[in-house]
Amino acid sequence: QIKARRSFVDFSLYVAFFPQLVAGPIVRATTFFRDLDFRLSVVNEDIQIAITRILIGFMRKLVFADNLGVVVNYTFANYQNMNALEVWTGAIAFGWQIYFDFAGYTDIAIGIARLFGFKFDANFNFPMTITNITEHWSKWHISFSTWIRDYIFIPLGGSRGGTFITYRNIFITWLFGGVWHGADYHYIAWGLWQAVMLS
Repeated sequence: QIKARRSFVDFSLYVAFFPQLVAGPIVRATTFFRDLDFRLSVVNEDIQIAITRILIGFMRKLVFADNLGVVVNYTFANYQNMNALEVWTGAIAFGWQIYFDFAGYTDIAIGIARLFGFKFDANFNFPMTITNITEHWSKWHISFSTWIRDYIFIPLGGSRGGTFITYRNIFITWLFGGVWHGADYHYIAWGLWQAVMLS
């Protein structure tokens, strides 16, 4: 989609730019070089937006995620001696802990990037308000779900080859999604379970 960059310095900047992370937000070269070549003039409004985003990120991480972590750790360490309500409370707290932790550090990264004149897209869009798994992946870790869609699912043929090909492509894509998170059986199982639910 973009002309190859011949400058090793430009390539190094893209790889080493610390507010963009492999975990998220995953910033594509099109976005990074657009902002590198036509940098925002960082004005007072950008600083206010950036600081607000960073503070929200720290609040999500330090206030919500870390405090939920106390409940989660206690539950995981003592679930054998707990009743069903206590175990479910810990399990639900775990989901919220992951969200606040993940969304928190991506907010911090996006805010820091804004201070350097880079405008990265949001990585979360109220994912806890979803009603189905397809909607979930349009609101949770958006940079990841769109990356695997554009670079795995669509090149495999997407949903253009009939029912069998569509389901095959979903399973291959989400098998990769599991391996992306870690080369261990439970990550692979997680990726395949996402494929089952999406199917």
